[in-house]
Amino acid sequence: MKGARGERGPTGVTGPAGPRGVNGNAGIGMPGEGGSQGERGEPGPQGPSGDVGEIGEKGKDGKHGAQGKHGTDGKHGKDGIPGGRGPPGKEGELGDAGDEVKSELQVHLNALKGYVDMKFDVLKGMLGGAEGGAKPGEEDLDQLRLTMSDSMVRMESM
Repeated sequence: MKGARGERGPTGVTGPAGPRGVNGNAGIGMPGEGGSQGERGEPGPQGPSGDVGEIGEKGKDGKHGAQGKHGTDGKHGKDGIPGGRGPPGKEGELGDAGDEVKSELQVHLNALKGYVDMKFDVLKGMLGGAEGGAKPGEEDLDQLRLTMSDSMVRMESM
């Protein structure tokens, strides 16, 4: 069995230098020849934007575009000035004799009837307005009525 380990003793004298290394001694001497130039470094960070430049000149016009579609038709025009009167038409056939005056006579007959009725009413009022026990003009009135009705019948038969 071994005992406990003791304290470390004083450091001894350094030993001889070892054999030379591959590169040789890096002592003080004359500088050597300059080496070859180094390569380009990495690009630096992006710099700030520059000032806004002046407005450029106007460019030349571009090509003309394709032909457009046709539009819709317009409104109809206004009517023109009426033309002159045309030639008269052909004559119609002759009707029965007296037809051309029949309607005119009918108009006059109706007017005459109205006039006679009015006069008859006035005459009746004049004769009826006389006061008295017996009506003196009643026979005359009957005679006038008869005469007027005869004349009316004659006018209508025309």
